[in-house]
Order: sequence, then structure tokens, then C-alpha cells
Amino acid sequence: MLASKSVNFSEIPATIMLNQVIVGDGVTSITWTLRNDDDAKAGERPRDSEGRCVCTYAPSSVFVRPGASQSFDAVFKALPDGVTTIDVVIPRAGTFREVQVQR
Repeated sequence: MLASKSVNFSEIPATIMLNQVIVGDGVTSITWTLRNDDDAKAGERPRDSEGRCVCTYAPSSVFVRPGASQSFDAVFKALPDGVTTIDVVIPRAGTFREVQVQR
């Protein structure tokens, strides 16, 4: 793991872990994990004012159960030679600054 951040999705605590930034075979691959840090039991899910479950969803709308994790990746054109660090922006999680690029 390169870095991590504590975040909240709809007031549900979560952790984003930036796992790797790798350049090879003409592409840049970024991998991260979302962990739902909510410790509520399934029957005690918080609900909004209309009675809908307030649940944690990953950036791709995949449900991540309390205590569970889900990995994600994104692939881009290879970074130019000589680039050794980048800033990685993960929507709703913010920016990971000066992340080391692996080649």
C-alpha cells in the first residue's frame, strides 16, 4: 500500500487505500481498495428521512458490506519516461499527492 485516507460516504466511515501505480506495456495502471469501516450490524442500518438505507457504495456503485473491502483499478496511457511521481485523484476520496510511480 502506498497511502491511505479515511473518508465518509453518506456519513458511513470508509478507508481508501492506494495500492499501486505501475507503468508498463504502454499503460499506467492504478489500483486502490475501498474498505467499509462501518461497524453497524446489518439489521441496524442507518436510514434517511424517507426510510431508505444509507449504505456505502464504491465509486462504481458496488455495494461494500460493513467490514468488507472492494478493489478497483483504472488504466491510462503510459506516463512519459522520467515521470517518477504523480498526484492521484479518486472521486469523493480526494487527492493522493506525489505518489511514487513503479516501472
